[in-house]
Amino acid sequence: SIAVGICMLVFAVGAFLALISPLKYVGVVAMLVLLHFFIFIADILVLSKGFDVPLKYLIPEMVYSLLVCTLLVRFYPSADKSAEISETANELVDAFQSQLKKKTKEEEVAKRNEEKEREKIKKELKKELKNEGENS
Repeated sequence: SIAVGICMLVFAVGAFLALISPLKYVGVVAMLVLLHFFIFIADILVLSKGFDVPLKYLIPEMVYSLLVCTLLVRFYPSADKSAEISETANELVDAFQSQLKKKTKEEEVAKRNEEKEREKIKKELKKELKNEGENS
């Protein structure tokens, strides 16, 4: 009938769009998977009901629909997440390096302050020793 032909035309246009841009038309790809799976189920129902359909027509159609369905599932489009992972890794490395630099700067400042304090204490001790030496 004309309705079935129009449906098949819509599915063909959807398949073409999904072929051009799979990530944009992921829903169309899922629709095509369901279409071919249901065609396979319909062929099984035809076989089970015992209709007068020759096997030489039915078996190739079943193989085709199963093969296309399997391939669509196997090569289902998904976004490439390796770029996001590498960006996240780079951000983590940068953050770690900045924290490490900050920590080493703080340690250097603390060392300098300790050295200054030691020098002050040494000077004060020398002064006290001089004063005690003069007083005795």
